[in-house]
Amino acid sequence: MTRGYPLQIHHAECEVNFLRLARLLPGFGAGQVRRIGIRFTSGHEDLIELRVTERSPYTAVIELRQARPVWGDAALEISVRAYLDARMAEVTGCRHARRLLPRYPYPNSRGLARDEKLQQDLLLGEWLSRCLADGRVPDLALVGAGS
Repeated sequence: MTRGYPLQIHHAECEVNFLRLARLLPGFGAGQVRRIGIRFTSGHEDLIELRVTERSPYTAVIELRQARPVWGDAALEISVRAYLDARMAEVTGCRHARRLLPRYPYPNSRGLARDEKLQQDLLLGEWLSRCLADGRVPDLALVGAGS
């Protein structure tokens, strides 16, 4: 094992994220969209949209967008590439960072963690888990109120 996190941990997270995405977007069809409403304990309601933006025989690109940010004005936007043959899904970009490297020196001018890529994949896993555990089909009023 090298300094930092083992690659096996990162691969395991990518495998579990693929399974989570496959439950939310069966078949990863091109143009497929799924909107999931989430109510937080604070009473705040959010709407998460998952959209398959690209599909090829072996990969799919999924955009995850948060409609109503809980904290601040910056909504969560994550780009994910699902490798259908390998059954893995990894974050390929976020609103603030595109093309994430596996490791970064620390400190760095962009303020990224040493294991930023793993952290982004863990964040994706948390959101997908929340969608699976507590998500619901949103009311039409909720969908129309800002989409």
